[in-house]
Amino acid sequence: MLTDSERFAFTTRRHHAFASTGNAYDAVQCDEAIHTGDTMVVLTEEVIGIAMT
Repeated sequence: MLTDSERFAFTTRRHHAFASTGNAYDAVQCDEAIHTGDTMVVLTEEVIGIAMT
């Protein structure tokens, strides 16, 4: 039988969308809901980044 750590051997990642790269930067610095590995998307500037908090 598998243990919980074996059954759930993945980490959930979230996608966060922002109006500008400035907003995305500020959110990474201040927003507790954003974690390392989350995807940051700024469609208006055609930018996608990975959060490193």
